[in-house]
Amino acid sequence: DNIPVRADRGAVVGYSIPVDPDDFNHVFGFMAGGSVYETFDGGDTWRKVEGGKSLSFKRGHCFRDAEGNLKFIGCTSGGWNSSVFISEDTCRTWTKVVIPDSIKDTNPSNGAKGAWFQEVAFDLNDRNKIYLPTSRSIYYFDDGATSTIVNGVRTYNIKKMHFTVYDRDSTVVRHPDDEPENTGIFPQAGTQPGYLCVSPQNPDCMWFMCSRPANYQGLYRTSDGGKTWIT
Repeated sequence: DNIPVRADRGAVVGYSIPVDPDDFNHVFGFMAGGSVYETFDGGDTWRKVEGGKSLSFKRGHCFRDAEGNLKFIGCTSGGWNSSVFISEDTCRTWTKVVIPDSIKDTNPSNGAKGAWFQEVAFDLNDRNKIYLPTSRSIYYFDDGATSTIVNGVRTYNIKKMHFTVYDRDSTVVRHPDDEPENTGIFPQAGTQPGYLCVSPQNPDCMWFMCSRPANYQGLYRTSDGGKTWIT
């Protein structure tokens, strides 16, 4: 009710309530009407970010890179046609992250290329590491999503994680890293969005979950920062 414009109070978009990691009283709201609001006092007072716009994100976050720069990242809904957007000017302009064809996922149902983005996860010890799980793989930034501008176009260097997957006893290789067709994907042929949880105490420890229709699910864990996973 403290948002000053009544028409903007209805709802936020999806789960998009970005919180500044350096100040938990500094919070943003991506409103369903497209406006962006900001509070510096934990919600007692709000101001509209002039020129700010919220896209239709399923999830929206803000983060600070290792240099302390505040940036915003979000994943638009759209299944295998979802996209990742980043803003470096408090949501006034957004840049779509282009995924090279060479690292796109392959839909196990129809062979189409793409990636189902939804979640974003952060390494709390290394602010330059940002993870983007998909249906059966993990994309990431290791440079704090630092952009470069070439011929007036802003671009980001997104990468795809390479790893080997073992069985639950860590004895049998299920997807070896030395087989190109299996590099950096999980055995579960997931067709739904994937989820990644990074331990705040030890960021080298992570869990990944994916699923596909008929309630088939896969759960994996790494203790070496994603080099190897066990089922």
